[in-house]
Amino acid sequence: MIKLLKLFLPIAFVLSLALTGPGLQGSASAVDVFQNTCGGSASNTDVCNDVGKQKTEGTNPVIRILKAAINVVSYIAGIAAIIGIVVSGLRLMLAGGDANAAASARTGLTYSLVGIAIVALAQIIVAFVLNRV
Repeated sequence: MIKLLKLFLPIAFVLSLALTGPGLQGSASAVDVFQNTCGGSASNTDVCNDVGKQKTEGTNPVIRILKAAINVVSYIAGIAAIIGIVVSGLRLMLAGGDANAAASARTGLTYSLVGIAIVALAQIIVAFVLNRV
C-alpha cells in the first residue's frame, strides 16, 4: 500500500499542476497610483517630483536600494576573500614542510579564489537582471 502511494502521489501532483497550470495563468499590469494626483498645487511636492523623475529617468528606488545592498554585500565578501587569500598564503609559507598544513593552506586558498569568482559572477548576473527590469 505504501509503495502504491509513493508511486501515485508524485504522478497525481504532476498531473494536477499540468492540468490546472494553464487555468491559473493571468495577466498582470502596473497601476499608476499617482496618475491624477500630481496636478495643480500638489505638483511641487516631493512625491510628485520623485514620480516625475522616475518616469523621465527610469530610475526605480527599489532597484537603487537593491543595487546598493548588493554592492555592500559584494564588497564585504570580496574583502573576506582577500583576507582568506592572504591568510592562506601565510599558512602555506609557514607550513615548514608539513604536508597536512600545506594541503590545508592550499584548500583555503582554493576556497578564497572560488569565493572571488562567485562574487564576480553574482555581480555580473545582478547587473544583467537589474538592467533588464
